[in-house]
Amino acid sequence: MTTGIFPGSSTGRPPRRPLPADCHARRSAALRAGLLTLASVIAMVALSTYARAATVATDQPDYHPGQTVTITGSGWEPGETVD
Repeated sequence: MTTGIFPGSSTGRPPRRPLPADCHARRSAALRAGLLTLASVIAMVALSTYARAATVATDQPDYHPGQTVTITGSGWEPGETVD
């Protein structure tokens, strides 16, 4: 038993031994995989946010011939051309 930082306390476990090389390699691979997943999620969120920035909508889902169509939009830059 080892003595802790504070008087009268103890950790109750022996000191840590160095990790075997294969354990270190597995932890490194898991860390790389986790970081790759995190980077992918961040990229998808950034791209989906960018894709949703500008919108175009109509006031009705369908129109009869000759009926007036109202088209609205948001998120566009001033003077930007919409096709």
